[in-house]
Amino acid sequence: MGSTREFSLPIRLFLKAYPWRRIQPIPWVPLSKPLSQCRVALATSAGFSAAGQPPFDDQVRGGDATFRLLSADTEVATLQENHRSTVFDRSGLHRDRNLAFPLDRLREMAAAGRIGSVAPQHLSFMGSQTAPGRLIRDTAPVAAARLRADGVDAAVLIPVCPVCNQTVALIAAELERQGIATVCLMLLREVAEKVRPPRALCVPFRHGYPLGQPDDPDGQARVLEAAFYVLEHENGPAPVLRELKSGYPPPPETSPDGGKPQSTTPLIPKVPSAGRTQGETGPTPR
Repeated sequence: MGSTREFSLPIRLFLKAYPWRRIQPIPWVPLSKPLSQCRVALATSAGFSAAGQPPFDDQVRGGDATFRLLSADTEVATLQENHRSTVFDRSGLHRDRNLAFPLDRLREMAAAGRIGSVAPQHLSFMGSQTAPGRLIRDTAPVAAARLRADGVDAAVLIPVCPVCNQTVALIAAELERQGIATVCLMLLREVAEKVRPPRALCVPFRHGYPLGQPDDPDGQARVLEAAFYVLEHENGPAPVLRELKSGYPPPPETSPDGGKPQSTTPLIPKVPSAGRTQGETGPTPR
């Protein structure tokens, strides 16, 4: 999974000293029906905005706590990225926005009957929220209410930067308080352990690559499938923290028709090896 070793010494020292927000008590909402009947939404922390929407303001002290609603008919490739953090590699996101906002994969799963439907609107945040008070108090409750009004049953939340791991966890907690079951992909296990989202799946990828490789729809779909496994099969108590690795989630033993296993492709897609990424020698600890 992601590691603080990806970052320069100043960033590692910042992350070590940062006062992570602990979720207490931890809200928990079980799925109320099979996922094949659920309306599913995405929440990305990649700072995406659609045409005609204002970009996120990278000058707001502590981070721009606003959010953007992204329509289900959005062309993913047209989204603009306005994340303020300079400590993760954006090149994969610029090739394929599905790495942090897998709307195309979600549509495919709805068409295949894996989920009931794609939510009409999805959430986009700029996840470098080093001062998350406004997010917790003002923004997350309003965003969660929008999804609740749309009849959303479940949501998958996706980080891209180190502090994004905390941001998606805090948003997930508010979604659960408003009756929506969630699972967060997490790139830093130590942040998941400190912040404690209700359900988390730690993925073996570096920051900027939360679903693996760009232009790899099969690999991205397998990561989403693993997240859905957590939603469907992990029944608490909260917090639930699992790692995507060999043996988890367990592979299906047989195909739906009782024949051979559906796929022998490894669950975990390959990604570029973890290493120092652009901007990591600078002083900005976010």
